[in-house]
Amino acid sequence: MASRLLDGIAYAFFASASVEMVKSYSKDETQATFQTVFAAITTGLGGIIGGAFGGIFIDHMGAPSLYFILFVLCLTAAILFIISNKMSNRPTKKRTSLHIF
Repeated sequence: MASRLLDGIAYAFFASASVEMVKSYSKDETQATFQTVFAAITTGLGGIIGGAFGGIFIDHMGAPSLYFILFVLCLTAAILFIISNKMSNRPTKKRTSLHIF
C-alpha cells in the first residue's frame, strides 16, 4: 500500500515535467495542439497498445522478460534524451513569474 503513495507522487512529477517539456518544444501558437497530441498518445494510444501487446508478450515470454525489456527501453530513452539535450543548441524559455491560473 505504501508503494501506491509513491506511484501517485511519481505520476505528479511525470505529469508536470511532461507538460513543461512539451511546452518547451512548441511555439506559443501551437502549445494547445502539442499538449493534446501528447495526452492522446500517452494516455489513450499508449494504454491500448501497451495493454494489448503486454498481455500477449507475457503469455509467450513471461513477466520477467517483459519487465527487463521495458527497463532496457527506459534506460535507452533516458540516455538518448540526455545526449539530445546536450547536443541541442535550442535556447531555453525564461519565465519571469509563475502563472498557476
